[in-house]
Amino acid sequence: MTPDILFVNDPTRGIDIAAKESILGLLVNAHATHGMTLVISSGELEELRRICDRIVVLYRGRLFDVLSPDRNEKDFILACSGIRPEDS
Repeated sequence: MTPDILFVNDPTRGIDIAAKESILGLLVNAHATHGMTLVISSGELEELRRICDRIVVLYRGRLFDVLSPDRNEKDFILACSGIRPEDS
């Protein structure tokens, strides 16, 4: 039985680059093959930008913003600081 949703926390933390690529490939393949929704919690913004179609930013324990991975780095930095890009 394949789950509809898979929650993963820091799936590539503390491993070498080759293993990271393998794990990210498995996650992307699980989504593509099974239509599985992936919810990934990670501090690795560049990895999230590579494999996610939406990135949720939490600030002080609450949903602060939902950004597309192609937004510029400044928008992510501002959101992680609790500042909306249009407020800067």
